[in-house]
Amino acid sequence: MRHMEAYDKAIFMVSDLSVWFKASLNTIEQAIKRHIASGLIIRAARGLYISGINSGILGKSPLVFVPYLRPGDYSYESYESRLSDLGLISQIPSVTTVATTGKSGKIHTVLGDIRFTHISGEMARRFAWTEFDYSLKMPLANEELALYDLHCAKRNLELVESDAWKEYKWSEYAGL
Repeated sequence: MRHMEAYDKAIFMVSDLSVWFKASLNTIEQAIKRHIASGLIIRAARGLYISGINSGILGKSPLVFVPYLRPGDYSYESYESRLSDLGLISQIPSVTTVATTGKSGKIHTVLGDIRFTHISGEMARRFAWTEFDYSLKMPLANEELALYDLHCAKRNLELVESDAWKEYKWSEYAGL
């Protein structure tokens, strides 16, 4: 485990360890069990781990795990959790909501649950409506895109405290 510090990687997957240490999957899984028991590793989600040495990650958002949980998929924070961050919903959602080109589903992590909702459409146009958060290593929807996603998902628009969403011409967003 002392070799992990050299990689400066706080979040990692079993496949990462297999490459780093050039060991079989069985050997890696046994080592993980031992290191979890000793507190050197914390299980973040299925197949995803945090270095116990760098436990500063524990005070962060579950969004830090999204690039690892959906590698190769375009994902961004949206829906209720993003609108709450923007102050348009006063309630704090019990799950972090993420739009993704990957499959829908809910994943439990050590930092909280993440609900992935599949989106389709022109991703280049959606990307223009996001801002990249370098600390999370992922994009976040702006107000309009988060409202549009919530509108398309047909859920919880009544939670939005402003009536501004009623004034949007949703047909202009077609193809997003």
